[in-house]
Amino acid sequence: MILGITNGQADLDINGDGLADDSTALLPLGITDAERAQLASLYAAGTSLWRCQSHISAQWIALAFRFPPGAVPHPPDREPPPNPTSQQ
Repeated sequence: MILGITNGQADLDINGDGLADDSTALLPLGITDAERAQLASLYAAGTSLWRCQSHISAQWIALAFRFPPGAVPHPPDREPPPNPTSQQ
């Protein structure tokens, strides 16, 4: 989560404790000052983001999603109603 902006860089809380984490905590994740500056230019304080390593594709992220117990599938889509402008 972005807690605030200081000197043009986002103050990030990466572990959910409500405190900004320093570069010692951010470096193992590859979060650089340049990335923090980019985040500060794009998002406001209070924004919560997901960050994935670049080698993980969107397909891998989607595979991690599971429906909760008891969830039922969406019913099949019905045929759309006819377009009134095409019935001339």
